[in-house]
Amino acid sequence: MDAFRIGFPLYEQVDLIDVTVPYDLFSRVTAVGGRAVELLLIGPTLAPVTSGQRFRITPDVDFETCPPLDLIWVPGSQRVPQPPESDALVAFISAQAKTAAWVTSVCTGAMLLNQGRLLDGYEATTHWAAVAELEKNKSVRVAVGYPRYVRDRNRVTGGGVTSSIDEALAIVAMLTDNDTAFTIQKYIQYQWPPAGEQHQNS
Repeated sequence: MDAFRIGFPLYEQVDLIDVTVPYDLFSRVTAVGGRAVELLLIGPTLAPVTSGQRFRITPDVDFETCPPLDLIWVPGSQRVPQPPESDALVAFISAQAKTAAWVTSVCTGAMLLNQGRLLDGYEATTHWAAVAELEKNKSVRVAVGYPRYVRDRNRVTGGGVTSSIDEALAIVAMLTDNDTAFTIQKYIQYQWPPAGEQHQNS
């Protein structure tokens, strides 16, 4: 069986936690859950991308040469790029979303999905500070109460920054089973799921 391919589109000033934490958790699936997972860091070019925390991340592939993804994970930033700066990034995300089994984001990464109209007709969440902006798109049902993550069919969106932990573990459970997610949760010594924080609309 081919490896399940998860891709992280990168851009300047991307939030480091939004990339590295889910990358770490997804990387454990193969050993713990027995399902082969391939992780790709994807940049506009192969040049290193500098996160908002001044950490340099080197892409594995660029937007043009990236193979089809099974799951696209769109990270957020304190400064989400806007058109025309974001045009190539959003075009890449939108193209991958056409065939990906799962389209996901964390924090303000939802605003990039929103730019591509990829949340229209879905329930979603984002960082609390960006909720009002997302609510401007009346085609999106913005979740009430700032949940850690929201699943609506094949869309999974997360709240701010550390929500990436809960969301990534939830996705691991969706892709494999609860036992795998709980094994990873135990290994990283993290309490999951937080009481009352799950929100699914599948």
